[in-house]
Amino acid sequence: MPTPAQHAALAALAERLDVAAHGEKSGLIDATAADMGVCAQTIHAWLRSHRGERRKRRSDAGRSALTREELTFISAIVQETIRDNGKEGLSLTQAINWPVEQPVGFNETAAVSFGGELLAYSAFTVDTANDIARRNIPGYFGISFSDRAPTASITVLAPELSVFDPFALADTGDVQTITTTHDNRDGYKVRIDLLARVLTPAYTQIDQDIGYQLTLEPYPVVGDDEITITCL
Repeated sequence: MPTPAQHAALAALAERLDVAAHGEKSGLIDATAADMGVCAQTIHAWLRSHRGERRKRRSDAGRSALTREELTFISAIVQETIRDNGKEGLSLTQAINWPVEQPVGFNETAAVSFGGELLAYSAFTVDTANDIARRNIPGYFGISFSDRAPTASITVLAPELSVFDPFALADTGDVQTITTTHDNRDGYKVRIDLLARVLTPAYTQIDQDIGYQLTLEPYPVVGDDEITITCL
């Protein structure tokens, strides 16, 4: 966590980044990282936290996106499905045909293939960390991705080092193919593919079992795209 002095420096950096020209932001972040003695990825993480803290409450917070007529219609559908014995026949999600997410568990989600080795895992995150600039200037109106610093991490159960050695992978810096599939229903399956290097492996615990928490560096596949999501 940043110190109070570093919080002040982050606030000043955030203001400078808001007005910085294209191509200047990376230099500002690198200079701040050097002054604080941390890496640029740490600065990006701290900035996301800082910007989340100063985010203003939305002007439409607490308001429903549905009209009174739409809410009345949904209520009528639910009421009509209550049987004579007083038990509810349809849930609200069924009444409005809302897709129900599948849980992430043994029956619904495949083990992750990490460089061809199948591993059980408890967490898998990918953050593209896009820095978006909204431009409204003479000759151009739109949104530009002015900067980005993608990161990823995964926590896996630790097999024998002879089977899977993340420390050796971090030393070699080889790019690994990481793949997993979620949902077991036809038409709902999704496969996630990622190319990444292992940056920092660390021991952790998953319940009472030994695991590895792996910080990853996503590797671009096409242009700036590091992750591929395929509907099966």
